[in-house]
Amino acid sequence: MIEARLTNDLRFILFDTEKQKEIKSFPKKGIDPEKREKAEASFQETKKKIQQITDGQKAYLKRLFLTGEGIDAAHWRKEYQKNPVLMRIAQLIVWRQGDACFTVRQGNTISWDETAYQIGDAPAITLAHPMEMTEIQVASWQKYYLDNHLKQAFPQVWEPVGFRTEGELSPERYDGCRITVGHILSLEKQDLVHVKYDPESLPEFRFAGSMTITGELAQWGRFLTENGPQNTITLGKIENLQITEPRKLNRVIAYLDRRIILDKIRQDDDAFLGHALTGQTPAQMNEYIRAAADCQAVKCTAVLLEYKSTHFPDDAGMDELTLDW
Repeated sequence: MIEARLTNDLRFILFDTEKQKEIKSFPKKGIDPEKREKAEASFQETKKKIQQITDGQKAYLKRLFLTGEGIDAAHWRKEYQKNPVLMRIAQLIVWRQGDACFTVRQGNTISWDETAYQIGDAPAITLAHPMEMTEIQVASWQKYYLDNHLKQAFPQVWEPVGFRTEGELSPERYDGCRITVGHILSLEKQDLVHVKYDPESLPEFRFAGSMTITGELAQWGRFLTENGPQNTITLGKIENLQITEPRKLNRVIAYLDRRIILDKIRQDDDAFLGHALTGQTPAQMNEYIRAAADCQAVKCTAVLLEYKSTHFPDDAGMDELTLDW
């Protein structure tokens, strides 16, 4: 028998129940050609519709993840526990109601240790965020997804934590560090930075969340992009820090940290790593260690290996996790 199935990683596939394996298309042997053609057309149409639903949901949930907006509990139950497609997506997300975090398995709500969790009518249900959890809670959810061979709809519990309190954001955090115009343009595309550019003065970057940093370009032109995305920007101190949207600001901090860490590794400058590694994920650490090995950055390699052995001694099977949205 051939079944159409939605997998845990949100792929709509054909599955041969007798051979117990995925197949690429309906078998031609022993099937009426006209019926096969109709079945194939129906499958492709359904596959297209499901892809549209999953893509739309992932975009919607990413927005909720950044804004912290909630979903009415009754509406959430109707959508994410009843709808078979949305239920698949729900199991790839850590949800939060009040102080409790939970996920979904076969329509049932459970905690990280797979014990039952009972949803109440209030408050609204949000997407949990690592910066609002303890390190132990984050590690527990990471372990849950690894143990159950589930890849999240996007890197939620794998998002690096750039800060948990305002005091961790020192004005000197990025002073003298380098990024590129391309990195700024990437944040601009995500609507996470507004650029104030005037060739007569230092460009100003107003990051969502919010904070402002001025930077000095290695090359100057009438427009920020005039000298190409590889044009280097040397950042100044953090100014006008007002944490109005912590989740968005955390995404900015995590993004800047990653790019600057990779630049520091290429220079074998381990000084920045001291504070920037806090809150990084195992997958990020593996990326940094590979980068350090590639450019023979001895000092940075030593710091990275020590940090990994201390914080992630049981790291296994994390390389396949997506690091970016």
